[in-house]
Amino acid sequence: MSNVSIWVWERECYCAICGGPFEELTFTTAAELRRAQHAILSSGGYTENPHEGYLPSIISETEATWTREIHVLGYVGSLDGAFVSGRGRYTADRLSIRLEPNDDANHHVPVGVRYNCYNHRNDSAAVFPFHRPCYELFARLVSRNADDPTSCVDKQELFMTMYALTNTTDALILRTGAQMRQNKR
Repeated sequence: MSNVSIWVWERECYCAICGGPFEELTFTTAAELRRAQHAILSSGGYTENPHEGYLPSIISETEATWTREIHVLGYVGSLDGAFVSGRGRYTADRLSIRLEPNDDANHHVPVGVRYNCYNHRNDSAAVFPFHRPCYELFARLVSRNADDPTSCVDKQELFMTMYALTNTTDALILRTGAQMRQNKR
């Protein structure tokens, strides 16, 4: 398989299933977290640069490596239909996703096609990025009794659903009610 690159139109790229980012997570210490909480409370609930991060006592850096690994769901109707890629990595400085050529699951990704994350143009095909654990959880939800739930996912139907919900740059448009709740504050 030759290298497959997927273009990303925005600096950020989010999982189409959980909405989380594909990036190196920031870790903090309990003392830094307490200082940040104190700064937020003493400023009336807002601070310009809150120190954010995960506590290693709750989740280790090793346990969080899955957040950097990316897979994509794509569809090339004129070629092989819908597909789920193998592992890849998001590179923010290059605004691209590179599928790992040594992952056998990437050998079935059609080559010679220009791919865009969340975006379809006349000369390209859209793909939707996701974390593998998110896809496995989704598959388990829709195929509860299957021995291999991911094999039961109708990839073409899932692709078409995501395509109908895309904002065409970096995420899906999902009406969860969160925006209404935030506007009431």
